[in-house]
Amino acid sequence: MLHFILTCALLLINVPAVVSQCSMFGAFRRPVPQPGIRDLCPLHMDNACCLEAEARAAFSSPYVPFNATEKCSQVVRQTLCHVCSPVQSSFFSSGRVRLCLSQCIVMYKWCGNAMLAEPNDPVHANDIAAYTRPIREAFTDGTAFCNWLGYNVTADPSNAIQPSCYRQLESLSV
Repeated sequence: MLHFILTCALLLINVPAVVSQCSMFGAFRRPVPQPGIRDLCPLHMDNACCLEAEARAAFSSPYVPFNATEKCSQVVRQTLCHVCSPVQSSFFSSGRVRLCLSQCIVMYKWCGNAMLAEPNDPVHANDIAAYTRPIREAFTDGTAFCNWLGYNVTADPSNAIQPSCYRQLESLSV
């Protein structure tokens, strides 16, 4: 019995630990505590890929809706927190974030009556419809809205332990 326990212990010592990688910020950054993001992304502050300045930059995006309800503001905040997620290597590749369809559906539902501020963004500069009407009228559904925001919309994973897209819907429902 002692031989079995010692063998198991030796095997466990030689198993490499899974290390989170902050793929949005290069191959060498790892998640670390960031208490300065408490007001933005409290869920990730103990183990964040972003620095406080990077989180604040994400939240100053011109695509944050105005005239938003509290629920809209909450789901937008949760969506923008992808930049701080310690598991971003599972949903970020080729320069794009894979956002789960459920996140887009909830964001579209709760932000449908809000409007987008006109950005200084050459990509969408001629898209007057997106800035002159409520989100619900400017976009046909959550997928169209999230695609317009630059996300790669992906079906929700069947395996929550291995997420393939970003979803953060605490205390919100469809």
